[in-house]
Amino acid sequence: MALSALPSIILGIAVLATLLLAVTDRALSGWARVGWAVLIVALPVLGAAVYLVLRGRQRFAKPLGPEKLTEPRPVDR
Repeated sequence: MALSALPSIILGIAVLATLLLAVTDRALSGWARVGWAVLIVALPVLGAAVYLVLRGRQRFAKPLGPEKLTEPRPVDR
């Protein structure tokens, strides 16, 4: 494998990972997932970049609901 192919391989893996994120995003409806998948497949670099810019923050934000702020319950044995 030539060293010059490495950036293309890394870019391909990043696009595939973004495609996987888009189709497994439970916050989106089915048609929205299809739309993102079509955009990422049709225009890989642009589609992946747009998805990560528009959806990345919501996708990777940690929920800070009240269940995360309380003490864990003891396990009954």
